[in-house]
Amino acid sequence: VLDAKEWKVFLDTRRSPELWEISRLGWVGDYNDANAFLEIFLSDHNQNVGGYASPRYDSFTEAASLQTNPEKRRRRLEQAERILLEDYPIIPVYFYVSKHLVKPRVEGYQPNIMNHSYTRHYRLKPSGPH
Repeated sequence: VLDAKEWKVFLDTRRSPELWEISRLGWVGDYNDANAFLEIFLSDHNQNVGGYASPRYDSFTEAASLQTNPEKRRRRLEQAERILLEDYPIIPVYFYVSKHLVKPRVEGYQPNIMNHSYTRHYRLKPSGPH
């Protein structure tokens, strides 16, 4: 049974996994790194609303955060991701995408990971002699 809730009610109940079997959640990484998504499933992370807890997952994720060698760090994060996907606390269904058509004459548009773009930063290049 689908149970649509008003936004405030949803926010109150999503931290109580005993009240639901499955929930639709979304996340946008605010920096370009796999950890932007993986860290929220650490056992003690405040955004881990489903209550997922895996000491094995935690150890790989935390080991990656201490790793200074980029290749070793990437491997630890991959191992953590494999554990996460094998345990099924999440079911990735889709990914957000953004597409913007910006004429070359527009200056000031800067694509960014959070998809925040403000028209106050835009300017039109002069179109040439009239």
